[in-house]
Amino acid sequence: MQVAVEHGSAATVVAVTGEVDLATATDLSAHLDGVDTSRVVVVDLSGVSFIDSSGLNVLVQLRQKLLSATHTDTLILVITRPSTKRIFEVTGLSDVFNIFDSVAGALASL
Repeated sequence: MQVAVEHGSAATVVAVTGEVDLATATDLSAHLDGVDTSRVVVVDLSGVSFIDSSGLNVLVQLRQKLLSATHTDTLILVITRPSTKRIFEVTGLSDVFNIFDSVAGALASL
């Protein structure tokens, strides 16, 4: 798994590639722990080939952290792969997260 963080004018964009599973979730969590909670955070999962419950848990924890800090939903996910979208749908998390098909679309919504 690889993580790249870009601090733009409208949001912090965190691009994740590879597999997010039990072996890599701690690394993802460490990267996300450093985000500025006063800003909108876009987590780009378009490069994620697999995500399991430990990866989902990291995203849920980040959402809770941002909600606690700002009292608004400032986390946006970008999901393009059907298999990844399906995991969010089956778990009901597609109703919890703001999900977009592109980073450009996510940033345009701000």
